Amino acid sequence: LVSSIPSSAVVTLTGEARDGYLEVSYNGQQGWADAAYLQVADASSGTQQLQPAAPADSATTASAAPAPASTMGNESVTTSNVNLRSQPNANAVVLDILPSGSTVTLTGSRANGYANVRVDGQAGWIDEAYLQ
Repeated sequence: LVSSIPSSAVVTLTGEARDGYLEVSYNGQQGWADAAYLQVADASSGTQQLQPAAPADSATTASAAPAPASTMGNESVTTSNVNLRSQPNANAVVLDILPSGSTVTLTGSRANGYANVRVDGQAGWIDEAYLQ
């Protein structure tokens, strides 16, 4: 453990992803954060900034608007072969290609038409057009 990131903090992605974790920069330090606990805070700037999302059982709240609680923990199915990406955009690194009919668990975070999901312990982003 290098450091703890408060739920109201903003981190910057470095672009690296590994096993459901995203490399982030926070307070001048670089480290890895579980993608399931990050919410997009500002997708309009040139760099992707994410905010740590409080775990569902936490009493703290992130300053970004929370995703609808109805999607968190729900399962969804891919409608065709689809890329699991490290960030919520079409140019992000492809972590895996999920076959049609794959079941994924929604984390509740959404951005740019992508849903943050977990599949086989790995977190990533899938274009919502390919989920049902």
